[in-house]
Amino acid sequence: MSVVIDPLGAGLVSNLAHPQGNVTGVSMMAPDLIGKQFEVLKQVVPEVTRVAVLWNPANPGSASQLREAEVAARAVGLRLQSLEALPRKSTAPSRQ
Repeated sequence: MSVVIDPLGAGLVSNLAHPQGNVTGVSMMAPDLIGKQFEVLKQVVPEVTRVAVLWNPANPGSASQLREAEVAARAVGLRLQSLEALPRKSTAPSRQ
């Protein structure tokens, strides 16, 4: 079983309506969700002006989510600070 944030961005399908081929899975694409989250944040903390978003540039779906967050933040008057979250490289010796 697999979950993909953005099957289009990941290159798994060329069209969501007609994905073609033998592809089955779950997409986490919810572009309206981040906007709603920012709206609720502004209602709960009206004085908020800036919000940070962690994203992983190595994940193909992260870039599209970041773009959606940027649009949503502007719509509610927030400044978005994007912070890259990359996996830490292991310095421990591998066990065999």
